[in-house]
Amino acid sequence: MNNAYIKFIILFSLISGIVSAQESITTKYYKVNLPPGTTAQPLDSIHEELADIKGFVFKKNGKPKYMMIFMSNKSNVENLKVDMDNYKGFLIEYGNPEILALEKFKGYLKARFITQEKGKEVINIAYMSVDGNILNRIFVMYGNTVGEETFSKEVDDLVTGIVKLRSEW
Repeated sequence: MNNAYIKFIILFSLISGIVSAQESITTKYYKVNLPPGTTAQPLDSIHEELADIKGFVFKKNGKPKYMMIFMSNKSNVENLKVDMDNYKGFLIEYGNPEILALEKFKGYLKARFITQEKGKEVINIAYMSVDGNILNRIFVMYGNTVGEETFSKEVDDLVTGIVKLRSEW
């Protein structure tokens, strides 16, 4: 009887571990539902008076797919807008990147650009929007064009499904 009880506990633990797989990540400003079979490994985060930055490496079967950085900043500018004329000012962290494409995408301004990392070109996507007094920027980094081709629709769907938890700092 005792042996059967131990087997039941082990089996239950294994099953509950599978059922409770990571389904979403939550920051102070976003809830992000993960694609099936995907996990998000947190990177360093920064929380300051006027900024909240959290990064994650998205993986499947332990292999990296892409990296995303969620940046929220308090805006002190009334009626701040991100548009085709002023977007470069919101990519300042990347210096003067080579912009490959720019489009309006479901409430975001989406910029595709290249940066140099350790002598290699890295493909980046920035999704930028303003909600209330919060400037939202979501940066996606793909390792190469194959990664972008493979996961760009998944990332677009993931960004479209983000639940913004706050509109005021």
